[in-house]
Amino acid sequence: YGPNVIDVPVPSYVVLFFKEALQPFYIFQAFAVILWMFDEYVQYATAILIISIGSIAITIYEQRKQKKKINKMASSSVEIKVIRNGENCTLQSSDLVPGDVILIPRKRHHL
Repeated sequence: YGPNVIDVPVPSYVVLFFKEALQPFYIFQAFAVILWMFDEYVQYATAILIISIGSIAITIYEQRKQKKKINKMASSSVEIKVIRNGENCTLQSSDLVPGDVILIPRKRHHL
């Protein structure tokens, strides 16, 4: 059956930048900045450009951080006890296959 894992790729900053910068909102902002530059609204165009770049940078940083967390959670593997082919055995959770019965240990909690 293969390993019981989920592969969550973490894209590079460059890939995330192009995905974000090519959103319709930022394309509109780019054209607006170009038009404002031609109409000599340089200060306004510069302010919008700086704010847009800052917004893209923050979004990219947050998306990459979240992807790394998801990747780390998805790639974790723990040791578990199962019944496989009628026998008790201990293996990694990434080695589970259909038909394995997970043994849940009894733990007594005292208050």
